[in-house]
Amino acid sequence: MSLAKYAAALLTALTLTTGLANTTAQAAPISGPQCSGPADVFGFEEDGDLFTYPHNSPLTGAANWGAKRYIGTGWNKDNSLVGPDGAIFTITPSGELRRYQWNGDHWQTYAGSTQYQVVGHGFDRYLRNGGMIATTDADYGLYFVEGDALRKYQWSANEGGWTPATAHGPVIGTGWSGVDKIVGGGSGVIYGRQAGTLTRSVHVQASGTWTQRFQPVGAGWQSLPSITSAGADVLYATDYSGGLYWYRYEPATGKWVSDKGTMIGYGWNTVTTLADPRSCVVWPT
Repeated sequence: MSLAKYAAALLTALTLTTGLANTTAQAAPISGPQCSGPADVFGFEEDGDLFTYPHNSPLTGAANWGAKRYIGTGWNKDNSLVGPDGAIFTITPSGELRRYQWNGDHWQTYAGSTQYQVVGHGFDRYLRNGGMIATTDADYGLYFVEGDALRKYQWSANEGGWTPATAHGPVIGTGWSGVDKIVGGGSGVIYGRQAGTLTRSVHVQASGTWTQRFQPVGAGWQSLPSITSAGADVLYATDYSGGLYWYRYEPATGKWVSDKGTMIGYGWNTVTTLADPRSCVVWPT
């Protein structure tokens, strides 16, 4: 008997047994934060080495890791951003914005046998003392703080370039001059650190409006030099002693699952962590 015929026969038998001939069982709708697999955590070491280290439990914060793998050399942690699906953006000293694509096994090769695409020029405007205040979000948005302004570039994976409306990085908000770090925590979710206070803001691309701006969600974050997100308000942060901590914020309650974070690793004091911001999403999206 084929699988289809077997399934049909089984359904008929169950229906006759229960007498619910006109009732079909409905699966409970999926809602809340979901992760399709491990969170892809990238580590940029001081000597320029780059590795991937999948965290297998991004929703629960269990110290459960996959295999660590080195995938490159010569990377500058201060001018690089990790985007969705293994995309890495980096700014060269001349101002080129280059896009690399790690597919989980090797680097994508482009025209001219290069491992990158040049997707913008003049981006050295965002570099200050060799670094930048920038992040990506789960929807392939790139955000840069420039003075008091926050600018956004929206990448279109289907078109292989920036959307026409964001090709020049329009200003989407002001009041960011005191923020020294930003982290994309989901679809339009931007965490900002100012004088040790962590705030949460939410920008809606479709309407160009903010539904939340600079909402304080934590204090004492000045002691965490590296902060990143796997999306769905899942954050990873390192302290100066080398500890790696996991956090997850719940917008519905306005609370963290663990206020002080959960330690899930050590020896990270010389590593800048950047995670794929779409490893986890809030369902429905």
